[in-house]
Amino acid sequence: MIITKISKKDLEMTSNMIREVIPLLNLSPEGVKFMTQQSDPKALLEDKNDCFILKDENNIYATATLKKNKVERVFTNINYQKKGFGKLIMQEIFNYAIQKGFDEICTNSVKSAVDFYKSLGFESIKEVNIDCILMVKKIK
Repeated sequence: MIITKISKKDLEMTSNMIREVIPLLNLSPEGVKFMTQQSDPKALLEDKNDCFILKDENNIYATATLKKNKVERVFTNINYQKKGFGKLIMQEIFNYAIQKGFDEICTNSVKSAVDFYKSLGFESIKEVNIDCILMVKKIK
């Protein structure tokens, strides 16, 4: 198992993995539409330099993207949740953010993932919309 930046050959499998997770997030119809658009292979390709995946030859276990200092598209494969893979990919994001010179990172967490982010040291700041909470973490 390795953590690497996403490549063209991983786009479809990563997109499919994300789309399997979206129904579990208890999102509004607008939230589902937004997440589905963000998980499109073209959207993933646009962010390929900042999108990481945890994978082996047969599976994508987790993915996360860092755009500037904002963490986006953090998903763990539906079959491998609660096994530490989300924390592994987030540690890679923290290291990448530090390399980029950021002191703090943020995310718009879906409400069902707030406890996950709190376990990583994020603090809730405010409700962004019906689906998301803005959360921030100091990394230096």
